[in-house]
Amino acid sequence: MRARVADRSSLLACLLACQLTGCSLVKLSDEIVQGHCRNDADCAELNQQQAQDDFDPCQRWQCNDDEKLCRYGALDADGDGQSPAAVMNDGKSVTCQRDPLKQDCADDDADIGAGLPELCDEQDNDCDGLADEGALESSTTGAVVFGKPTRAGAGDGEAASDAAYARDPMSGEIALAYGVLQSGSTRPGATLLDPELSASTSTSTLAVEHVTPALGQHVAVAPLPGSRFAYALVTTSGAPRVVVGVWNTNATQVLVQPELAEQGLACLPGEECRDVLAPAVAAQSRDVLVAYLRFDGGDPAGVGCGQLREEDKPADVLANLLLQRGTSSDERLQEQSSSALRLGSSSDLTGPVLLALPPIGAAPQSWLVAYADQDGGVVIDRVQRNGMALEVVQPALIRLTGGTQSSAIALALGETGEDELQLGIVYQRGCGSAARVVLALRSLVDDGGKLAAELVIDGLQVGGASNETNPALGYSAARDTWLVSYRDLTGLRARVVGADGTVHAQQPYSLIERVKPEDGAEVDILPPSMAVFDVGSGFATVAHVLRAANEAPRAFETAHLSCE
Repeated sequence: MRARVADRSSLLACLLACQLTGCSLVKLSDEIVQGHCRNDADCAELNQQQAQDDFDPCQRWQCNDDEKLCRYGALDADGDGQSPAAVMNDGKSVTCQRDPLKQDCADDDADIGAGLPELCDEQDNDCDGLADEGALESSTTGAVVFGKPTRAGAGDGEAASDAAYARDPMSGEIALAYGVLQSGSTRPGATLLDPELSASTSTSTLAVEHVTPALGQHVAVAPLPGSRFAYALVTTSGAPRVVVGVWNTNATQVLVQPELAEQGLACLPGEECRDVLAPAVAAQSRDVLVAYLRFDGGDPAGVGCGQLREEDKPADVLANLLLQRGTSSDERLQEQSSSALRLGSSSDLTGPVLLALPPIGAAPQSWLVAYADQDGGVVIDRVQRNGMALEVVQPALIRLTGGTQSSAIALALGETGEDELQLGIVYQRGCGSAARVVLALRSLVDDGGKLAAELVIDGLQVGGASNETNPALGYSAARDTWLVSYRDLTGLRARVVGADGTVHAQQPYSLIERVKPEDGAEVDILPPSMAVFDVGSGFATVAHVLRAANEAPRAFETAHLSCE
């Protein structure tokens, strides 16, 4: 006993002497060191000496924050009581912690470690390989309500036949364009939603200049400078044709050139575009691009998923380039060519998809046009202006293998840099109970004035259930994540996916629950119109919803998924 007391007295005396003289400290035991520390850097000399003696890469001298003493023990840089699974030593991986319940996947952050609560901070706090799972919360708010009661399939009342969405990059406001069913006729309509998609609004039909009566469906919309939008529709007044005009959000009229209203967009040389449907529109600078389908195989409503591919009766994919002309208060769109450009054949009648691309390195601004080809695969062409005409500069820039019918394609831009940007592609693969929602990511990079599409992920099955249809896609720059929303038999679902393809939750988020018609027809998610936008700390999905028990059953509702 006296020897131990003497040793302890000597140790204390030595500690005091070292503090007074600033001597170099050495390890006295596995637990206690002579000296104080402010941080791990003050223990560096001990680690250097340890490396010359009995070195263990999984053990380290570290500063104990409470005692302010250098302690020798298992690696724990952030002081949360957990060690990394492995460390690198001389180019080799050395296992340090075999117990997965004690492994620290980020030893420099005390908020990250096995078993810690998951926070809404875009990080994997509990070290399970997923970020923010279970931390995001969903909520639903009404966006656009149709006033008159109606039920699914009824010809009277007010409802929406289809819809399209576009965000004004300056104001952040979101235009919702739709065909409004009124007493059996379809009239073009539009409304503006606030940037946060939090307020409710009501429907408003539009008058299309020089089209009387102004009946139309298959609408599309794209932002133009000055609180205006390009508005495209297929008229049902007379022979079906694609008409494109300018909608000033302060008015209830779409301004259209007289000859364009009368004849519609020019078709292929010597042909008329009378059997047209599913237009898409995108604008940049003063150019406006419209893509659509021409189908002469009968009533499109009678064509099932995959039927055109099986019968080898595809639709033509056509595109026309227009230019904005006139003053900001009296501007119309004028065609730049006397005929359309045929891009290819489509095996799906949900229609082509357009996306405006900014300049990427030496590659000038252009558009991407996506559609399902004759084999059922997804094809994405790159087109741009060439003088007064439209030109395909990179056919099949991206092609996702067919063999199974693809449909309902959606495109969105992700992280954007000077010489590259990330492109998100989501689509429905398969039909009926075999339908699955699939996500692909590509990095578009400058390749000598053209674009190369580098693989990020391919064929990521988003849902995992069955009957997954009508996907929508959005990207949040603040979170560097994608949101994929889609419809299945249970309602409106969503998955959050990182820019590297990491799925951020083990199960899809439920945004709106669906009650099957045979069980009461309380709620249904109506295809095909959905869109995803980044708002606040998360995302918002706008969907067409039928609530049969309400006085105003049909509405576009906004489902938020965020940290708030």
